[in-house]
Amino acid sequence: MANYYVSADGSDSNPGTATLPWRTANKVRSFSFSTSDCVYFRCGDTFYPSGIISAWGGTSGSPNVIGAYYMDGGSVVHGVDGNRPIISGNNYQVPENKLHGDRESYRGLIHVRSKDYVHIKNLHILESGYYGIRVVGNLDAGTNSAHFLIKNVKTEGSYSDGIQSVYNANNYGFIEDCEVLGAQYGWHVGARSGWGGGIGTVSSPYSNITIRRNYIHHSWGEGILTIRPGQSGFNGGYATIEDNIVWNNRRVDIYIDRTEGNILRRNLLLGAGAGVVGSYSSTSRDGRGWNQFGIWINLEQRAGDMLSISNNSVYNNLISGHYAGMGISSEYDEGIIENVFFYNNTLIGNRVNITVGSRLSGYTMTNVEFKNNISYCPQDTISQDTGTQQSWWASKIAWYNNAWTTAPTHASGANDIVFDGNLAKTTGWQDLVAPISANNFKLLEGSNARNAGMDLST
Repeated sequence: MANYYVSADGSDSNPGTATLPWRTANKVRSFSFSTSDCVYFRCGDTFYPSGIISAWGGTSGSPNVIGAYYMDGGSVVHGVDGNRPIISGNNYQVPENKLHGDRESYRGLIHVRSKDYVHIKNLHILESGYYGIRVVGNLDAGTNSAHFLIKNVKTEGSYSDGIQSVYNANNYGFIEDCEVLGAQYGWHVGARSGWGGGIGTVSSPYSNITIRRNYIHHSWGEGILTIRPGQSGFNGGYATIEDNIVWNNRRVDIYIDRTEGNILRRNLLLGAGAGVVGSYSSTSRDGRGWNQFGIWINLEQRAGDMLSISNNSVYNNLISGHYAGMGISSEYDEGIIENVFFYNNTLIGNRVNITVGSRLSGYTMTNVEFKNNISYCPQDTISQDTGTQQSWWASKIAWYNNAWTTAPTHASGANDIVFDGNLAKTTGWQDLVAPISANNFKLLEGSNARNAGMDLST
């Protein structure tokens, strides 16, 4: 195991030590690293690789680190002082895409393929020509990129996803403490027909990935997504998505599609007011559908895919300022939805706080529950508690102990209350100009929603 260093005033003829560092990212690309070797880019410098940087892998005791360093006197320190080092795709040119060529590369500016124990930390990935960071397995070969860590990385302006894990079964990876902004630029400029997200886990059965404490905003697609079956007979999923702030994204802040075993908890999801530069009005519509959903669980129509969603739990999330706060739907007229739970969420000032797709009327739906949620429509919004209510809601969905502005006809259940709106923040919910604190959602002393929920511990 060896450490190598890169700085803007180094030389590629140097040995790559802290005192005699390399100069370019292309030296990193061309060098033959050994397992558990580490490379560190100097803080405050910018590097322009001519192609992708491929990770080489490590071990549980000695991970391969691609990270940052700075000098403290004559001593090298691994970490950040001032600005993170920038790895630049040079205005979306690297890796290749249809903006600057005739093909899509489908690679990350930093690319991990079937390598274990790769840690990517403390970097700024700028204007990647495809993915900012992509972690890839191979389902056909039975290989994966396991136990990866992406931490304190900023991806800004990627052509596709900022960070993605794909075809990566049982990876037990972590994406944490990152900032992802301006993802899906390719869709924005019309170079791509579809969209992804800021952070995505895709086609990865039993991924066991954790996505936590990230800040995802101003994406032209989703904020966070977990989608699609990983292979025949398996659904993707098993992601824990927690403690993230997701703000002002073009489509859905957290999107779950044809996957199972996901946990979504303690996320703060916010739209943005019309006065914010680059905001997406939560009540407008374009040719691709309504803008801005909070949490959406959906069965998209894809030939050959499994038609099921199961064992997803959505709880303790705070959602405001979207077209739709949270809901469940399908693009099919058939399928199976079972064991999907929405508990203890607070929804304030969305155009529609809670909604259910009408095509689900013919579905096999078992154990779909909305319990202990607060839906509030303050006076300064045009929002409503529920949208497109259907008479079958009461027969297919369990509604208990929810607090409503006005009790819905087909969504009300046992021990519901009409919420008194006694909150820390009572106005301006659809005029947000910056992310707000979770404390704004706090129930004040004397609120009738305090202690009005049911015990869900059993």
